[in-house]
Order: sequence, then structure tokens, then C-alpha cells
Amino acid sequence: MKNLVAALVLLTASVSFAAAKTREQRTADVRKYVAEHVAAMPEMSDAAFGAAFARVPADHPRLLGSAGDFAAIRERAKTDPLVAAGVKAVIDHALYYATLPPLEHKLSGRRLLGTCRKALAHISATAMAYRLTGERRHFDAAVATLTNVCAFADWNPKHFLDVAEMSLAVALGYDWLYRDLPPEVREQVAAGLKKNGFDAFVKDAARTRRSRLLAGNNWGQVCNGGAIAAALALWEREGDAARKLLRGSTERLVYPMRVYAPNGAYPEGPGYWGYGTTFNVIALGLLEHACGTEFGLSKIPGFRESAWFRDWVTGPSGEMFNFSDSSLERRLSDAGWCFAAHGDPACVAFFERGALLEAGANRSSQLPRTFPCSLFWLQDRPLPEAPRPRVWSSGDATGITVLRSGWTKDDWFAAFKCGRVGGPHAHLDVGSFVFDACGVRWAGDIGSEGYGRIEALGVDLWNCSSPESERWTLYRLSNASHNVINPEGVRQSVGNAGRQIYVRDEDGVCGAAFDLDGVYAPAIGGWKRRTSLVRGRFTVEDAITGAGEKPVTWGFATKAKATVDGRTVVLEQGGKTLFVRADGPSEAVWSVGPAKGTNPADGDNSAWTRVTLSAPAKDGKLVYKVAFVERRL
Repeated sequence: MKNLVAALVLLTASVSFAAAKTREQRTADVRKYVAEHVAAMPEMSDAAFGAAFARVPADHPRLLGSAGDFAAIRERAKTDPLVAAGVKAVIDHALYYATLPPLEHKLSGRRLLGTCRKALAHISATAMAYRLTGERRHFDAAVATLTNVCAFADWNPKHFLDVAEMSLAVALGYDWLYRDLPPEVREQVAAGLKKNGFDAFVKDAARTRRSRLLAGNNWGQVCNGGAIAAALALWEREGDAARKLLRGSTERLVYPMRVYAPNGAYPEGPGYWGYGTTFNVIALGLLEHACGTEFGLSKIPGFRESAWFRDWVTGPSGEMFNFSDSSLERRLSDAGWCFAAHGDPACVAFFERGALLEAGANRSSQLPRTFPCSLFWLQDRPLPEAPRPRVWSSGDATGITVLRSGWTKDDWFAAFKCGRVGGPHAHLDVGSFVFDACGVRWAGDIGSEGYGRIEALGVDLWNCSSPESERWTLYRLSNASHNVINPEGVRQSVGNAGRQIYVRDEDGVCGAAFDLDGVYAPAIGGWKRRTSLVRGRFTVEDAITGAGEKPVTWGFATKAKATVDGRTVVLEQGGKTLFVRADGPSEAVWSVGPAKGTNPADGDNSAWTRVTLSAPAKDGKLVYKVAFVERRL
């Protein structure tokens, strides 16, 4: 197992940074990886696929559940408070969606994705509401959206996530409502799903360059999940073509799922974990129900452990460590309920259970567009009581380390990123941290830029592996905005990496150290970051060598009001106060200014302040020592 994990991590690095290769070569590399790993999985042998395909039900519904499974959800809702809350939330949203005007085939920039996501929310909720209540108004609303989107000329295959999300939407509606659909409507929906979804997947799978179904990030999970849904929905209509697509997409999932190894972290951040992992568990649920097996995919190293990933990176403030292009706000997730149903019920205790009860009680609560799928897994199970560790490390190329004094809202929390510079959705943020205390995020990550706005300005946002990419000229994505040291005028070195030296919890004090020598190489000779955390005190110490003549500053971003008072910065936010003390060097001077870059395309960061500590290097050496404390000495 250790050798497999090591191989997965090494392959992630080699494929992500194979920029010199042609797209054809990179596609061939991925196909080879998939073939080799599938060959090593007995669950994916020819015989295993043959036996599984023979078990696919001839009747509908067959996507995630049977008619009996829908009936079981209705029965559980009578006695199970979680299921009752989930069912109520779905019905409330279905009633709202029925009041909205028809969807339009209108691109936003290069995407139809907003429309496709609305379709997925509308169809899954209204179709599920009809199956659970039998009320005709839900059926009519679902059919209206199905026929609406199936009349579109296409589902925008130029941005393939659009095809994937719309295919899942239409496949669920077609399958769940199949027996009640008038024959002409059934034919119209099936034809739309085939033309705009199924055929697009078949065509993409055959591409020798840049097949979206061979993507190694969230695209691979979302696109193959949509393909699996389309293949199973049209199983009896498309025959061998459906079998070929289903097998191919099942096998291709081994490639994007490699990123979870070894401890469940997600390199694109916790927001994209919610996206990719949700489609991943839906894909596995589709396979498990229809084929009686998920072909060993859930055994891929780190996948089951990822059930806890968002808990680890959520601070006492309720905000997540939003590294890469991730979101800051944590919302209800579908994936957690799947993990809970498959042997890990405690993974929903920290956040998901309370969020679901709130969603059931409050009609205005947001509901994930795929949430109706969760009802097949949802059940209020006994939660084992066991103390959670206070330190965690991802152990992968992304290099996430978390320290916390405990798991209550009043505890102290810090999370660091120390791995590779660059990669999908990456920022130049290696070595950066976020910090919570007393329920407040004091040092934060400003976050990502709006994709559509930046693309409309002509900025190349998606070259994430080149040191010369325009992406790094944007303030929010550069090291200048992150909580790191900043040599003047120097970017972090894309392709290089830092590493964790240690992480530990000893005598009630959590600590970690990182070797970040390569992060700014060759501009500076070395950078070591060491940190410790205990309730009431969080310290960060940075030792810099080979600094040269250019200034090297220390800094962090905050939404708090920041006031310099000698060697201390006073932070005030939400009626609370925290102090940041410069313990070294003696010449260090604090400054407070706007979090602002020089690129005209930069977004508005006026809600943020940049707090900076500056000192001259002596013989190229500089050691910054900073302490966040709750009481001023």
C-alpha cells in the first residue's frame, strides 16, 4: 500500500508538470496510467465487468435507487429527523423552482454552466419531490424543465463541464420519471440526452488530444460522472455503445481519484473538493446500485479518508482554509452523507448534520443542486464519541498542515500550505497560513478572482504551470497577497516545492516546521518557517538566508481593523481584540496598508488590509519572529 501511495504522488507530480510534452503525449501518458492501474484491479477484469453489466436492471428507475428505494425514503422520513429535514428541504426547493421562468441557452462568457447547474437543481428536486409525494405539480415542473433543455441546440461541448452537469440532470429526470412520462415526451428527452450528452461523451472519449474525460482534476470526476449517468439512463437504447462508455468512464475515474492519496486532501482546495468529490460519489452510487459494485474505486488510497478533509481545514470561525481557488464559506455537502452511509457516520457530526437540520427548518437555506441524490444515503446514525487529534498533515504534494488547540468555537487554529508551487487552480501561496482565534479569522486568504470577469478582460487565467503565466500577475493569485515572506519584486518559483519537516502535538502545544528553500530559488538562498500554537498564543518564525540586497518583508492579510502601536499591531474585529507582536528582529517596523496590486484587472480588495513587517537583512540573513496573543504584555 505504501508503494502504491508513493507511486500515486510521484505520478501526480510528473503529469502535472509535463508542460514540455504535446497534448497527444500527455493524453497517451494518462491512458497508459489508467490501463496499468485497471490491470492491477481484479474488480475491473473483463469477467467482473461482464457480470456487473448483466445485473443492470431492465426497468426504470435504476439511477441510484429503485421504486422500492424511493418508498423507503418516504418511510424513513416519518421517524428519522434528518431524513425528514432533507425531504422537506427538497420539496421546499422544488416548489420554488416551479415558479421560475424557463431556462435559456445563453452563454456567460464561454460557459453555459450556470444554466446547466440550474437545470440540475430544478430537475433533481422536482423529480424527487414527485417520487416522494405523487403530486402532479412536481411532475409537471420537472417535465417542463426536461423538455425545455432537451430542445437546446447543444449543451455547449466547448466547455465540457456544461455537458456533464446537464447530462446528469436529464438522466436523473428521465430515469426517475420514466414510467409516468408520455411516450412522445420520453422519446424527446431520450433523444436530447443522446444527441447533446451521450454522443458528446463518446466523441470526447475517442480524442487523441485533450480528452476532457481524461482530466486529472475535478473535470475528470464531473465529466465521467455525467457520462456514467447518461450511459445507464440510455442502457437499453444504446446497447454496446452504452456498455463501452460506462466501462471506459468507470476506468477513467482511477486517474482523478489518485489525488486523494495518502490522507484525503484535495489539491484544488476544499471548495473544489465539494465539486469533484460530490460527482465522484454520485458516480460510485450509480455504479453500485445499477451494477451491484463500484469496481473497487472506493479503495483507492485516501478516498475514504477524504470524508474528513473539510473538517480539518474548517476553523473555529466556521470559515475554511480557502487555498487555491477554493471558496471560504462552508456549505452543506452531498458527499459526506455517502461516506457516512458507507461506514463512517462520525464524518457528518462536525458540520453536515447541523447544516441539514437548518436547511430543513429554513426555506431560504441554500441546498446543493445534487442534494436529492443524498436522500438515498441519508440516515440518522449513532455518532461514536472519540477525541479528535489536534494536528493533521495531508502527506501529499500539496502539503497541508493543520494545528488546533481543540475543536470548539473558542479554540485556536492555524493551517499552512507548504507543497508544490503551481498546478490546477493554484495560487503562489506556498508557505502561507490562515489563523483563527476566539471564533474570528484574523489572518486570511483573500481568495480567487471571478473567472468570467478575468477571462472577459483577456487575461490568460488557466496557464497554471508556467512561471511566465499572466495568472501570476493578478494580486490575489500572487505571493504578494498571501501570508508569506515576500522578496521585493520576486514571484514564487513555479514547479519548485517546499516540504514539511515535522508536525507534532507535545505537552498540549502543537507545532510544525517547513523547509521552503526552493520556493523563491534562486532569488533567495533559503527559507525555513517554524510555528507553534497553544490556546492564547500562536507564533510564526521565519529564518531567511541568501537574501541579497532587495528587501524581504513579512506579512499577512486581515479583515480586522489594524492599528500599529510600537512593536505591536492591535487587531479589532467583531467586538474582539487580538495583538500581534514583533519579537524579532529589533529593527523590524510594522506598517498597515491596502491589499492592492498593480494589475488593472485586479478585483476590489477594499475589505482587506495588508499588515507588513520590514527589517534589513544582515549578511543576507534575517529572522522574523511574530506572536499572535490574546493579551498584551
